[in-house]
Amino acid sequence: MQVIEFYRGVRGNTNGHMLDDILSWSNDALEIEHDYVQWLFPSNVSSNFNCDAPVLTKEESLIFQSDPELRLKLQKSLFRFIDFLDFKPNWDDEVLIFVQKHSDKIPWWLNSFNHNMLRVTRVLKSLRLNGLTEYANILFDTLSFYRKKVSANTWDYWEEAMHGPLW
Repeated sequence: MQVIEFYRGVRGNTNGHMLDDILSWSNDALEIEHDYVQWLFPSNVSSNFNCDAPVLTKEESLIFQSDPELRLKLQKSLFRFIDFLDFKPNWDDEVLIFVQKHSDKIPWWLNSFNHNMLRVTRVLKSLRLNGLTEYANILFDTLSFYRKKVSANTWDYWEEAMHGPLW
């Protein structure tokens, strides 16, 4: 139950970083550090880049789905992550969408293939696994505006994370 304990503030990740501390990191820190994404966005797929990261169990997924406090914290993690990706939440006619913070240029991380594209794959699947499918849909819809900026391979991974089987 490492992921649940992490989200409840009982434990830190492998390096001792607590959820609230990670959410307060600068964008530079979020870009440089590689030990937090698997904790902020738990998935049932093991990480190829962080062998110490937990793998989400079905039991933990059900706990997330049934616990509004955990889902709210996961939503907070998502909002921090989309800020890092240069997006912001916007309520248009009371419907949430994510929009670019700087509409005059493409978000920095979409200029060439990088690890953030892999992170997005994890985020999409994690949101679905943990009871925030509506937020995964919003993120995916936002990404669809940039489909031609990513490789077909990247888009296939995002499609699979969004529409593929969960377990």
